[in-house]
Amino acid sequence: MAINSEVPAVDVRVVRARDIDQTEERRLLTATRKAIVGIKSAESSAAANATLTAAQVLNGFLNTTAAATITFPTAAALVAGLPGAVVGDTFTFYVANTAAAAVTTLAGGTGGTVRGNLSIPALKSAQVAFTLTNVTAGSEAYLAYTVVGA
Repeated sequence: MAINSEVPAVDVRVVRARDIDQTEERRLLTATRKAIVGIKSAESSAAANATLTAAQVLNGFLNTTAAATITFPTAAALVAGLPGAVVGDTFTFYVANTAAAAVTTLAGGTGGTVRGNLSIPALKSAQVAFTLTNVTAGSEAYLAYTVVGA
């Protein structure tokens, strides 16, 4: 059996951490849509019915402390909050209902559709996966899929 001794050329780029231009790396990641970069993790809270802002959702966490209906932001607001947004961009948001005996109900904002369990029982949490389905100005839309913990 013959062994091919030819080795194809490989283009290797070595980058040291201190040489990375974070602005350029973010641009490249955003341009190739491999990831949404820069979404923060901060907690908001609600003790009554509330319509969330895009910033609250993009920060990642909401703690509810009483019975409440939580309405997600409009699709237009979410698209505006994600510079360079394209159809298919996805991010995750978490809701913790820390009320001892109250239900938190989730609802979509204008242009939003929420699927899954929309009620979070007392002392339970939900994971909400948002996916942008339209980013055209005036027609923005998203799907939000919810999974409530057992």
